[in-house]
Amino acid sequence: MDEPPRAVAIGTNGFWPYFRWSNQIAMGFGNNEPLHGVTSIAEVNGRTGLESDFWNSPPGFLKRFSADVYPGDIIIAKSGTNEIDGIGVIRGQYQFRTDTWSKDNSNRHARPVEWVVDFHELLGRRMMSVTNSIRISSSPVPTSNRKISERSRTSL
Repeated sequence: MDEPPRAVAIGTNGFWPYFRWSNQIAMGFGNNEPLHGVTSIAEVNGRTGLESDFWNSPPGFLKRFSADVYPGDIIIAKSGTNEIDGIGVIRGQYQFRTDTWSKDNSNRHARPVEWVVDFHELLGRRMMSVTNSIRISSSPVPTSNRKISERSRTSL
């Protein structure tokens, strides 16, 4: 049996319009080296020049983004700690983009996304979460329809 999708929250850092338009999510830290095949935070540190062994640090974020996110996982694009720009489904493998669009040459670590909900279109603004935590149901999303349904989300 397939493992149910996980929910992953990633900050948009002001790039939501581009992520939405380009059907991707991206991040960038360090010296922007490809991270295909990394298996540890220490390996990310070695490739990027970053220095941290913590799970909740830029090397930890990059390790999880490049190695531990899978097609079918749910992505929550957020601004700050309690504003949500959109919700989507990861549609492909980790990519190292050399055709970067950001002015500081960051955001080269990318994944293709099918955006399912754009709160700017739906509400005319970001959605504010009631608390700083977002709960997603652990029940699997049917493989025949990966779009988020009312049944697959418990609260936003």
